[in-house]
Amino acid sequence: MPALLAHSMFDASLRTKLSVSVLAQRKIESARPRKHGLFLRAEEKMRLYGQTLAMAGAAQRQRKLAAKAARRKVVVAGKKKLEVSSASLVGRIRVASKGPFVRCLMPSTLFDIGIGHVIVARLLPSGLLGCAYFLVDVFCLGIKDVFYVEIGENELRSRLAEQFDAQSFIEVEPARARKLIRDAAAYAAGLGLPAAKDTPAIEAIFGDVDAGACSDAFTFGKDGKPFFMNGPNDTPARIRAITQALEESCGTGGWDYLVEVAPGL
Repeated sequence: MPALLAHSMFDASLRTKLSVSVLAQRKIESARPRKHGLFLRAEEKMRLYGQTLAMAGAAQRQRKLAAKAARRKVVVAGKKKLEVSSASLVGRIRVASKGPFVRCLMPSTLFDIGIGHVIVARLLPSGLLGCAYFLVDVFCLGIKDVFYVEIGENELRSRLAEQFDAQSFIEVEPARARKLIRDAAAYAAGLGLPAAKDTPAIEAIFGDVDAGACSDAFTFGKDGKPFFMNGPNDTPARIRAITQALEESCGTGGWDYLVEVAPGL
């Protein structure tokens, strides 16, 4: 009996040890996948982080490219706008040149005061008037300024009334007005002074009017010399450029001037 009991107790102890060993092994094995899983989750996070950085970099590059494209678009649009504006002026003048003359005016005292507007108005298909204004300086600068506007007849009357206090206008033949404009521009060009920028384009409002049909001979300058008078919009730089051109073309004593200096200059 004692021997049998001892054997039985030995078997129980062995079974207990084996059970503990099996449980320990299971715990170890169950722990390994969790630890491995932690490594996998860390690697996944790093991979996702890398993908996020790559996407952010790509998005930033796209934003830079989009901003560059937008700047380029603005520049191109500005150039096209300038081209369209210039082309539209030529086109509008072409349309106006086909309408009948409504008014063709010049100041009655132009050669006494030296400067004034020659105004040409032609009827447009819309019923408005296509009006060209040439600021003619017969003493020196030729065509100092020029612009074109489309307005109603009442608006033209109103503008003429506003100018009436400074100068009165007389109707002239279109051929005479065109010859005056061309001769004034030629006189100034001989002094090294170009006509206002849009003069050729806006002068086309005369259409097929022949300046040669006018036999008048215009005398430019004052007392036989170019006489420069600056205007309120003439900057110091422009005044210097004009006086230098006159000095080069006419020499000292070959031209006169009257320059008004604005207060504070």
